[in-house]
Amino acid sequence: GNVGREEVSGNVGGTSDYAIKESTLEFLSIVFRLLKKPLILSLDDLQWADRLSLEMLQFLLCDRELENVMVVCSFRSNEVDENHPFFKVMVDAENVRDRIHSTKDEGNRDIASVQRIDLYNLSPAIIGNFISDCIRKEPDEVATLTEVVYQKTMGNIFFVKHAIEELVRKNALYYDMMSFEWQWSVDKVQLSNFMSDDVVETIKSKLQELPLPMQKMVIAMSYIPNALDASILKKIMHGEEFCMEEEGEVTTLLQEASNEGMIIYSVENQTYNIAHDRIRQASREF
Repeated sequence: GNVGREEVSGNVGGTSDYAIKESTLEFLSIVFRLLKKPLILSLDDLQWADRLSLEMLQFLLCDRELENVMVVCSFRSNEVDENHPFFKVMVDAENVRDRIHSTKDEGNRDIASVQRIDLYNLSPAIIGNFISDCIRKEPDEVATLTEVVYQKTMGNIFFVKHAIEELVRKNALYYDMMSFEWQWSVDKVQLSNFMSDDVVETIKSKLQELPLPMQKMVIAMSYIPNALDASILKKIMHGEEFCMEEEGEVTTLLQEASNEGMIIYSVENQTYNIAHDRIRQASREF
């Protein structure tokens, strides 16, 4: 359809990569300029991005004419070294933007620079507050538990949540119906032994405890990179491998899997997706 009154002049019928990039960039520039408010593009897990996607991203970030948009690129720093393709994209974008930062072009516009923000794991004190809030005890009462969990997770909140769940599943951490409070009756060494060293293994152990239909659904979803609406998932689950005859069964499974933290539901888009890339990895290896 038409986008305002502007037209894309690039040769989208061209076969070269450059022609495709140029046409795409020109189209995006038109869209961004027509927006009433700046658009934020969030790109996650760029340590896994393919070559063509990174080339397009580099083309986008290094274009000084692009305006009215902020691009947020997230990646695992421990998986992106100086030889990684995304590292080159970052360096090139920083060099280009730094050269023209604080300068004015013909339109008298400010040229934005690249900002790097390191996200660190949470401190032992914050993890202790989180655990104490989860089991309704004072931070000093869960000091032992916090120490063990932190040593295993190093403050990664996703890992912490699954470590706590693993302790509950293995009955190392339990709710005492007589005293109406959470308890653990083993020492630090035993507590540590109850938890896996690898969060992927922890998630696998959780998958093992889930009902078989839910296991199959989560595993199937792990091979689908995009979010799905319920109607597509219902068609998948009605296949021979799943034997789901009633639509209500699939709806119930989706709700239960969401309650287990394995998938997430987007109210805005009305779609489902795997809740975390580690869950996707564990499901594929399960």
